[in-house]
Amino acid sequence: MNAQAVETIARALHAITSIADTLTVPLVANLKSSDVKAGDYDVSSVVTEYFSENEASQILLGLQECGFYTKLYVGELEFITAILEGSFSNLPRPRKLVYNTSQSGTGAGRKSLIPAFCTLHNIPVCNSNAYVLSLARHKFHVSLILRALGLPATESWLFDEQGWLFDQKPPHELKLIAKACHESASIGLDHECIGELSYAYETSLARKVAALRQPFIVQRFIAGSEAEVPVIDLFGEAFSLDPVAMTLDGSPILGDRILDYDIVADDLGGFAMCTHLDQRTCEEMRETSKRVFRALGMTAIGRVDFRIGPDNRFFITDVATTPHLVRHSAFAFWFDQAGFRHADVLGAVVAANAQRLGWY
Repeated sequence: MNAQAVETIARALHAITSIADTLTVPLVANLKSSDVKAGDYDVSSVVTEYFSENEASQILLGLQECGFYTKLYVGELEFITAILEGSFSNLPRPRKLVYNTSQSGTGAGRKSLIPAFCTLHNIPVCNSNAYVLSLARHKFHVSLILRALGLPATESWLFDEQGWLFDQKPPHELKLIAKACHESASIGLDHECIGELSYAYETSLARKVAALRQPFIVQRFIAGSEAEVPVIDLFGEAFSLDPVAMTLDGSPILGDRILDYDIVADDLGGFAMCTHLDQRTCEEMRETSKRVFRALGMTAIGRVDFRIGPDNRFFITDVATTPHLVRHSAFAFWFDQAGFRHADVLGAVVAANAQRLGWY
């Protein structure tokens, strides 16, 4: 366990308690039960990215447990209306910090609407700015940036409605995995996404591009295990927490298996500490995650995802600027293993932003 991170988080949680009674932290989120799914895909619904009623309650109760006042706004329109009509400014407490997870609609850039709108109205938000949020949701662009900086992102190619970008294709006999370029929560990811370059594979890709109305990133597939590294920025320094392994059937050794759409939608995957990896590999993944966090300009918190081969060689496969903080998440799992409460996850995120804003 990263002792320095544990100590720093404890110090930040202690500091935020001194101003908790001055803070309102509204939550802007989509709910699976709400009717905000206009333009949804026919398959792989975007609702996997939305909160259940229980998950929204976990966030709200966690914020309240930390001493913050909070209020739920369901979707962007409800929140924007509250700003424009003045009810938001009537919320109690002098300091307001918006925690946004909303991303109505489909396709690129949709999670950046609320941060951009809040910037226009001089309202601080948790996490990264609108540009970074949009950038991070283009998996191919992120891969190019990280590889250009010498970071170990997987080899990647782009396939869109015109075919391979600039006719650059992966080599034959290389195992591949294709992912929707602008999505998370494994939307569009199924067994057909894994294969080798062939006419049949390209035909399947073309169908997926048309169905999800966006390009697909095609990456070299890494057999082995999968891990997520949470990152939090406290007191001017980014701290990478210990890698958290993704598990299937209780095992962190996935081999050729992946956390596809059905597994993610039903929360069938689990979490474990990376005891199957040597200490040096875990430390190198933590250091790499800090570099990714800085390279992409993330703020407050983030997460870097890896696949690790049997030889312990690891590759960056994805990043998250607004990682899940509900109980079933890598962030919450690490906090639990470190001896913190679930509410402390929310407290630490608010503390990271409050410190950045000079509130303590």
